[in-house]
Amino acid sequence: MVDEQENGKNHLCETCLITPPLVNQVRAAFQYQGIIREAIPLFKYQSKLSLARVFETYMFDAFIRFFDGLSIDLILPIPLHRKKMKQRGFNQSYLLIRNFKKQYKSVYGKNPPWQIDTGALRRIKFTRPQTGFDIKQRKANLKGAFRLGKKIGKNISIAGKNILLVDDVYTTGTTCGEAARLLLDAGANQVDVLVLARA
Repeated sequence: MVDEQENGKNHLCETCLITPPLVNQVRAAFQYQGIIREAIPLFKYQSKLSLARVFETYMFDAFIRFFDGLSIDLILPIPLHRKKMKQRGFNQSYLLIRNFKKQYKSVYGKNPPWQIDTGALRRIKFTRPQTGFDIKQRKANLKGAFRLGKKIGKNISIAGKNILLVDDVYTTGTTCGEAARLLLDAGANQVDVLVLARA
C-alpha cells in the first residue's frame, strides 16, 4: 500500500513489498505515538466519548486531504462483533465518521457524492485481541471474520464501487485486509483505508 512520509513522497512499505496488500492505499490522521497513543485507549476502552468530537475533526481533515477529488462511493466503518458491541456500547470506527456528511455540507454547501453505510459489512466471528500476535497469527484470527450484510442500505450495492474502510488504528493491516478481501470478492472496484492512527 502507499505510505506517505514527511517528505511527501509515496512508497511501498517493507511489509507490502513482501506481501502485496489488497487495499489500494492507507492514510492516517496521526501516527500512533505520543499523546495519540495515550488517548485512543481512553476513547476505545474507557468510553471517553468526548474524544470522539476531537478525533472526528482530524479524521475529516485527513479525509479531505487524501481522498477529496477521488472517486469514493461508499464509506464503511469496520464493524464490531455484536458481543463486543454489547460490551463496549459503541463502535469507535463509526464515531470517527458519524458527522462526515454534515461536515462535508458545511465545507462544500452540498451533499457528498458518497454514502456511509453501517450495514454493508458485518463481523460474524468473535476474535481475540490482536495484541501480541504476529502477522500469521493475526491472519488466522481474522480469517472469515466478516460477511456482507444481509440488508445493505437502500440502492447500495458493492459491485463496481470504490470503497473507503475506516478504522481507529492500523498496525499490520490484517483487519482491513480481511474486510477488503471480502469486498473485492463481492465485486468492489477498489478498497482504500482511512484510520485515525497508524502504528
